[in-house]
Amino acid sequence: MIVDPQQCIDPSSSRPRSPLEVAEGAIRGGACAIQLRVKSGKDRNHLKLAEEMAALCRTHEVPFIVNDRLDIALAAGADELHLGQDDLPVAYARRLAPHLPVGKSTHNERELLEATREDVQRIAFGPVFPTSSKAHAEPAVGVDGLREAIEKAGRPLIAIGGINQNNAALLRGLNLEAVAVISAVCAAPNPEDSVRQLHQLLNK
Repeated sequence: MIVDPQQCIDPSSSRPRSPLEVAEGAIRGGACAIQLRVKSGKDRNHLKLAEEMAALCRTHEVPFIVNDRLDIALAAGADELHLGQDDLPVAYARRLAPHLPVGKSTHNERELLEATREDVQRIAFGPVFPTSSKAHAEPAVGVDGLREAIEKAGRPLIAIGGINQNNAALLRGLNLEAVAVISAVCAAPNPEDSVRQLHQLLNK
């Protein structure tokens, strides 16, 4: 099974480059999807960026995912919504937008098993490794914790949290749908090369 990096674009992590520049580089490098993660700022600016990123992804035929915000996802024409534990409950998202695929982040066994019973298309689990991309992040579960989660879920998962070029090879061979990364690419000198390197490490 080929595991591809899924690039999560956080404008606060991509500076001084524009989020669109990082997204385009990640796509050229082979990212399987682009996910927009905006935690602050004005909704109008959030929507404008989401619309621009959606257009970029459509041009390159890469799925575009919006984190947290169902309204932004719908307004921008996103391909998927990704929800965290403190976001709109999955049942409400499905009721308001039954056509829109939904992913969900989980951090422990209870959250994971709950997600397997919900109407979600993808489940992310972690943080696998310590991460600075999220304030007040849950404790890292490690590779063994991720392996146990995959077994309990009975389905491929998306690995999240602290994944970079120094540890990606440790995930090789696990039943993963993808790995989601932020700073490993957003903060890299060359996002395109960084995604290519991650792909090689995950699948060599």
